[in-house]
Amino acid sequence: MRRLAHIVLMSWLYLAGAQAWSAMTEPFPELQAAQRAAWETVGILAHGMTGSDPRRFPGIHAWLKEYRSLGGSIGKPPQNAPLPKLDAERHVSRSPVFWRAYFEQAPGDAFTLLWHGALLLGGGEASRAAYVLLLARQARDTEKPILEAIDGLLDHSQLVVQRGAQRVAEAAKLHDEGNPAAAAARLRVLVEAWPANALAHYELALTAASRQYTDAGRKPPPRARLSIHTDLPPSAEVASAYARARAHDPLLIRAYQGNETPAGDVLLVLGKTVRPLWDIIARDTQAETRDETLWQLADALQDAGIVELSLTAGQALIGREGGYDHGDRKFIAENLKSLAPGAVAPVLKRLAQTPAQFIRFVLP
Repeated sequence: MRRLAHIVLMSWLYLAGAQAWSAMTEPFPELQAAQRAAWETVGILAHGMTGSDPRRFPGIHAWLKEYRSLGGSIGKPPQNAPLPKLDAERHVSRSPVFWRAYFEQAPGDAFTLLWHGALLLGGGEASRAAYVLLLARQARDTEKPILEAIDGLLDHSQLVVQRGAQRVAEAAKLHDEGNPAAAAARLRVLVEAWPANALAHYELALTAASRQYTDAGRKPPPRARLSIHTDLPPSAEVASAYARARAHDPLLIRAYQGNETPAGDVLLVLGKTVRPLWDIIARDTQAETRDETLWQLADALQDAGIVELSLTAGQALIGREGGYDHGDRKFIAENLKSLAPGAVAPVLKRLAQTPAQFIRFVLP
């Protein structure tokens, strides 16, 4: 009886600790600073975009209208002004409005790539923003103020990712110590502070996988073996957490299960092609990557279903080539069809115009 009472007491303390974690909120000053810097950049870029002719560049003005409706400032926003209410997935990655405006600008221009990365970072997507900004470094003939802005936001993005990873590592230690429920509670606090924390979502998947074993009356394997090495099919909860991790960091290979593409070879593509090519770009952000490497990366990203980054890598190279050919238009249409189908027709119409009508912005 005494042993039973002890178990009940320990269980109560365990649950109380988990509930205490879940009730906590935690500031993330690095994220807040990064988002404010991103929105300042977007505001300055938006100011430059207002000078475009709305009859020739209707997509840009449609985006400006939407941006204003979300609370965006034209020009540098006032200090401590509320941040725009932007959903990075809805208003950037999968937005026909965004992509129409994107492809009205000069191909592969660093201004456009900076604008893209800044919007993602403003929406809290620090990992994805860092990837876009790294690719923006591959644009040629970039003006010094644009380059400095790219580097500044890249530093912000990487600091957010680094700090987020440190916090997740602390939570994962609880799992390693045999307390996955406490780890899960802590991870939920981290997700509340930064919803786009891909590693936190990944670790939540592992805690849910561990609970699958416990619910089945089996001893869970060590945390390090709970990903693709588990011998239990992932539950809906586990699969959903992995999907969120991939959505926020599409290059987080360990969050893939291998069945995310029709060919079923996504792990092979990521491990054998995407990662080595990406490492070439990330190793030295000051160096210019060879054209062949950029195209290989763009194609491999497309094969892996990471189409937003595929488009970005392709744009950096198309910008070097100076314009779009038939193969480029086909590549763009295939990727946009996956991201924002409503943008395909107007974008292809724009790209096929003769003479080409694109606008190149400079910082005001």
